[in-house]
Amino acid sequence: ARLVQAWRVAEGEERLPPEPRIQAAEIERSRRERPGSVATYDIYLRALTKISSESAEDNADAYALLTEALALEPDNAVFLAHAAWALERRISLGWPPIDKDDREKCADLARRGLERAAGDAMLMAHCGMSLLLGAKDYDWGMVVIQAAMEANPNNLQIVVRAGIANMLCGSIEDALTYLHRANQLSPGDPGAHFAMAGIAMVHMIRADYDEALAWATRALASGPNFLPSLWIAIAATAHLGRMDEAHRFLE
Repeated sequence: ARLVQAWRVAEGEERLPPEPRIQAAEIERSRRERPGSVATYDIYLRALTKISSESAEDNADAYALLTEALALEPDNAVFLAHAAWALERRISLGWPPIDKDDREKCADLARRGLERAAGDAMLMAHCGMSLLLGAKDYDWGMVVIQAAMEANPNNLQIVVRAGIANMLCGSIEDALTYLHRANQLSPGDPGAHFAMAGIAMVHMIRADYDEALAWATRALASGPNFLPSLWIAIAATAHLGRMDEAHRFLE
């Protein structure tokens, strides 16, 4: 918004100082996007500190907090998308289910979140992955991920999700392109291990076990508790005949 306003001033389309109006617009947007009560927003922030943890217990706590927030604001797209994401992570990582219908709940939350996302690319990406991995709705999940990429092609988390989605049910070559791009976008990001683990997975699919192990090791250096990185390291070292090393990764 600031760049567009500056361009308009430079082009003579606008003569008044843009800053007050930009600030007013940002305040109004904040009001629209902020949950209805500060208490609910605080619940959401507490959930955010736990949702991306590599702990099944933290994940369950995050989902419980988001469920609490949704009881107060059942149509909040942010809460819906993040609750779907919490369940998707639980399903994908093989953690014990919260309820016997986790997959159905994940699908319902993602669909409701999409209905209310209003084009928010990050929310679409959360919902798309939840449909793809949590609900196993591959066609719709891929369409949503692609739409999120088109809406914001420079968001690290969205690019990673596009890579993982393509690896699972799209193009392996596209997957590698997306994942390398994500790795280049922000190599020092706390979530860099997601892209590295994805690259390792692609090399596993190609049966290039040396490269798979190299990328899995890099991923573990960035995120030492990320289970998929360990899965790849175990499998790659076993394929390479290095069973002692595979057992160490397994332990």
